[in-house]
Amino acid sequence: MARPYIYLTSSIVVRLDAAFPSVIDAMRSAGFDIVDYDEATRRIVVRVPARLAPSLASFIRSYASSFSVEVKASIRRRLSRESLRKLGIVYVAAGARLLFLLPCNGGDGRIVWGEHRGGRTLLKYCRSALYRDPASFPQSLCAFQRDPVELLEEARPCLERAAELLEKPVDVKGE
Repeated sequence: MARPYIYLTSSIVVRLDAAFPSVIDAMRSAGFDIVDYDEATRRIVVRVPARLAPSLASFIRSYASSFSVEVKASIRRRLSRESLRKLGIVYVAAGARLLFLLPCNGGDGRIVWGEHRGGRTLLKYCRSALYRDPASFPQSLCAFQRDPVELLEEARPCLERAAELLEKPVDVKGE
């Protein structure tokens, strides 16, 4: 089975004593994908492959006045309502999207929020809450203010288990 592509997204507010354009240039040079930035608010949103989590942690320590980090995974696999039902996964159909929540093993109060659209599935590592409807699940529960390396180490097994479950062959013939 193919491994999920695991990456981090981070929203960073750059400290006032750091030169904003220089920080953006340094992030690009480090291999970060700059998703968005706003000079007025000094906010930068980056997407970073998991292998660059230590670099992200270094940038946060050096330049951030505040930040949030999300750990995500992407898999390519066709999912259908029937396959999710056969796997015992509760889902909500929202237009062309299938939204679902999966618990992480270990009872640590963490879950995976998932969104399937077309042939791609996005998985996000999140804190658990009383919400059981993936369509109304607050995305703020997927943002952490923690060291990216430690967060990634915690999230990786959970995201890999979720991807493994979703990649299981399911016989949906006859439905």
